[in-house]
Amino acid sequence: MERNISFEDFVLKYPNAEIERNVLVVKYKYKNYEEKEVVEFSEIGFK
Repeated sequence: MERNISFEDFVLKYPNAEIERNVLVVKYKYKNYEEKEVVEFSEIGFK
């Protein structure tokens, strides 16, 4: 993600990766009860 690799290059580089298509991945950033920053990813499927 950080290096902006294309999806096609990712699939070629990591052939054993589990690929799930037709989903939206949402990134959430927030601070927890200890005021520590948390990054969380969530997926939303399209059906």
